[in-house]
Amino acid sequence: MKAVFAHFDGKTVHFDEPVTIKPKTQLVVIVFENENDEDKPWYRFALQNMERAYDKDEPSYENVLLKEPNPEYKL
Repeated sequence: MKAVFAHFDGKTVHFDEPVTIKPKTQLVVIVFENENDEDKPWYRFALQNMERAYDKDEPSYENVLLKEPNPEYKL
């Protein structure tokens, strides 16, 4: 996972730094509303730590099937 800042111009999202991604790559978008200059270092800190938490070798769990249901789970 790579964390990159971007901005929205009203029509398109633009990355704030060069980034190379393949077509159809899934992205996670976090919208920071009411952002001010005091908050920007905290956002960058949070993104850097999120990037560390999701290493490039992290397994993908999207196709994992539940092998044993939890009998105590209730909706």
